[in-house]
Amino acid sequence: MINLAITPDIIKKANDFSKKRMKEKEILKKNNLCFDKFTVTDRDSFDGFIAEETAYNFLKKNFDMEVIKWSSINSIDQELANKIDHYPNKKISAEELNRLRIHFYDRWDIKMGSKYIDIKSASTHLTPTKNWTYGIPKIQIEKDGKSHIILNYLIYDKDPKINSDAKPIKCVLVGFLTLEYIKNNCPVSNNNQFGGHTYKIANYETKIADYMDLKQGFDKI
Repeated sequence: MINLAITPDIIKKANDFSKKRMKEKEILKKNNLCFDKFTVTDRDSFDGFIAEETAYNFLKKNFDMEVIKWSSINSIDQELANKIDHYPNKKISAEELNRLRIHFYDRWDIKMGSKYIDIKSASTHLTPTKNWTYGIPKIQIEKDGKSHIILNYLIYDKDPKINSDAKPIKCVLVGFLTLEYIKNNCPVSNNNQFGGHTYKIANYETKIADYMDLKQGFDKI
């Protein structure tokens, strides 16, 4: 596991991203284009941004190949961004709604070489151990577009589930798994075996102990 710093700049960007994401989701919802079934709390977008940004920075720094974000090649132009900020006073065309939909529903988070990577995140005030398990929705694993999963835990100064003022202090980059490995080796379950809680939908139950270290040959696998 690799400890990654969360800088004030990343926290500011995450706050801005989260606000923008909620506006985009509301527009999609009003136009019957909202299919986001996995957002549970308003903090999910904030946490997801930090997990992706810290993982992206790590990959760029440690691997000698091009690293690309989905958001960088499916970005929203300034004219559409302005319309989103002032919606519904500014009308958004069908073509613009389609661009917004493509931007919002990413097929992957980061591309590195021939790898299409989905960054998974979880928030906790505890230190992850190899005994933990992490569930990934079955529907996400079986959807085309991704080849690898990277798991990145956000560590807060206190339990973020019950403390609204909890602050993220670092990320723990657990490692990676291929989707092929998950499909062939991880059971599908509605229960988290280690945490003892129930999932809302069927998940592939991955073990933290099975995630492979990113520094040991990720570029060759």
